[in-house]
Formats: sequence, C-alpha cells, structure tokens
Amino acid sequence: LHDRIGQGLTTLGLMVGALDARLPSDSRNVIGTLLKDMQALIQYVVTHVRDIMAELRPPVLDDYGLLAALRQLVSEFSKPTGIAVNLSGVDPDPRLPPVVETAMFRISQEALNNIAMHARAKKVEISLSAASERVVLDIADDGVGFDTSSIADGGEHWGIITMRERAEAVGITFRLESAPGAGTRIVLEVEQAAS
Repeated sequence: LHDRIGQGLTTLGLMVGALDARLPSDSRNVIGTLLKDMQALIQYVVTHVRDIMAELRPPVLDDYGLLAALRQLVSEFSKPTGIAVNLSGVDPDPRLPPVVETAMFRISQEALNNIAMHARAKKVEISLSAASERVVLDIADDGVGFDTSSIADGGEHWGIITMRERAEAVGITFRLESAPGAGTRIVLEVEQAAS
C-alpha cells in the first residue's frame, strides 16, 4: 500500500500541482477549480490509505509490541461502542515474529468487531500471557453467545472462519468457546520458541 498506492498518489498530486502552476491564467480560470478539487480528492485518498495501513499493521505494534497495540485497539473500540474492556498481561520476551504479532492483532480486531456487531456485551476481558514457552491471548465477552455448531453448518460466521484461517496460517492454535446466553471466548496460543 505504501510503496505502490501511497507513492503513486503522492506523485499524482505533485503532477496535478505542477500542471496547475504551468497553466496560463486564462486556462486556470476555466479549469483551476477542477484541478483544486482533484488535489483535494488525492489528499483525501492518501489520508485514507494511511488509515488503512495503520489498521492493518499499526505503527505502535512495530515500535512497542503487541500489548501496546492491543491497548490502543481497546481504547479505540471502547469509545464509540461504550463496551468496557479490561486488558491485562505482558508482552512476550523475546517478542513473537512480526507475522505472528500481526495475526494476533488482526484476530483481536475481528473479535472486537464481532463483539460490537453481534454480542450485545457489556464487558470484555482480554489477557496476554507468556509462560512455559507459550504465549496465550484470551478474549472473552459477557454477551449473548451462540451455538458453535452453526459454524460447521455454513452459517454466516465469516469473521470466525477468517480468524481461524489467519491463526492457522502462522502456527497459532485457535480455540472458540461459546453457547447461547454464555458469552464467547477466543483463545489464541502459540509456542514462543517455535514461533
């Protein structure tokens, strides 16, 4: 996104600006507004591409680790939803490989998104622990829950299917526990040494 789309849009914005600067004044009067609108649209798209990049892999994940990225995610989740989230834990030491950290972060995003859309939860508990050469990320809500057999029956649980596939692709064990009226728990577990 950064190398191809971001740089391309920045270059396009510069080209439109150069075109605007080279136009004779009589031509600028005719199409100047259109060129300014084009520059504004390009800037708008650049801003949204940066936002998408930050959602896919936030800079805080690279700079400060998984727990800090989860802290930021929780803060951004709680404000608009009003759902209380308790986050606890420690970052693994040494850190997990970037691909594993990213998968755990993205699965957390999807889990919180599902909670906001479907769970009718009042609170969420997230814990990140590293002990006995295993790293465990646990996300549990007190929402309405659901019958997990509906996933196997091809129900509309694309988010859960995507989370499971994302986890398995990088060696994370994915476990889902839920029942009607009993909330939902997602547990991600990975061997620290093998990661």
